[in-house]
Amino acid sequence: MDKKTIYNISTTDKDIIENTSEEFNSGLTFLNELPVSNNIITVFGSARTKEDSATYKLVADLTNFISTNGYSILTGGGPGLMEAANKGAFDAGGSSIGINVVLPHEQESNPYVKSSYICDYLFTRKVFLIKDSEAFIFVEGGFGTLDELFEILTLISVDYLNEVPIILYGKEFWTGLMKWVEEFLLDRKYIDKDLFDKMFILDTKEEVLEKLKEIRK
Repeated sequence: MDKKTIYNISTTDKDIIENTSEEFNSGLTFLNELPVSNNIITVFGSARTKEDSATYKLVADLTNFISTNGYSILTGGGPGLMEAANKGAFDAGGSSIGINVVLPHEQESNPYVKSSYICDYLFTRKVFLIKDSEAFIFVEGGFGTLDELFEILTLISVDYLNEVPIILYGKEFWTGLMKWVEEFLLDRKYIDKDLFDKMFILDTKEEVLEKLKEIRK
């Protein structure tokens, strides 16, 4: 696979500068030309979840409900729960957007993406997934999903990103992690309470929609 990477020793500094500059220009142009305004919700989740799983169906139902109520759904564009999120929006006739990346097992956009852009770099992809969203929804996932969650929290904590609400969907999956964050990070003052208060563990699509509506008040 021919894949550009800043971690390849054969990649020159000049190549890195040119390639990333080109990707930022084209990616930002893609975002600016989307037929949506400021109602984008980014959904992060596992690429490994199968279509016949209960979690896949739950996520598709969530984004179908959100999309029906006027929100655009943006994902990483790949398989698994990203596909489920796009499917929900697609089936609702809403805006279904994907920002994919060239990876060995996650190269093609899922079939439910209406507007798609493919990145060569993970870090540019993150910028595009974060830049225009008014809220973030995290469903079940592994290291990639956790990386995206903690990077967003880091960006908010250093004022590089506005304090956008973060919804953790599924109490069974997220409660243990947030208990650890509270006991070992918040209690020891490694993070600020106002940042912790920006995360909401919700368990129903109705709760999610209500929280999204609160953002606009």
